[in-house]
Amino acid sequence: MEHPRNAARSREEILGEIALGIAPASGSEFFPLLVHHLARSLRVSCALVGELQGPYDTSLGAVAASLQGKLSGNLCYPIEGSPLENVIAGQPFAYASGVKAAFPEHSFLREMA
Repeated sequence: MEHPRNAARSREEILGEIALGIAPASGSEFFPLLVHHLARSLRVSCALVGELQGPYDTSLGAVAASLQGKLSGNLCYPIEGSPLENVIAGQPFAYASGVKAAFPEHSFLREMA
């Protein structure tokens, strides 16, 4: 589902913005710059890149995250009861809005301002 605020821009324009933003990045600056430009270009409040962690891959450790425009890399995101359950199960996932309302019991989402 395409976010309404992105409807006027083509996918190529959005990808072009992201590519231009991350072009100079390498090494440890790559993922923080990627999530920053993903969130900005897609006009979303949260974007993250992470790796599965814990016994039986029960959580996602963020390599880099952009939350409300601020970069963070030290997050652990429980998967159970979250939007990530769908993604890990191989199902497409997109919400234009209302993610907190759709997952009211998820502690990470509840804590986001």
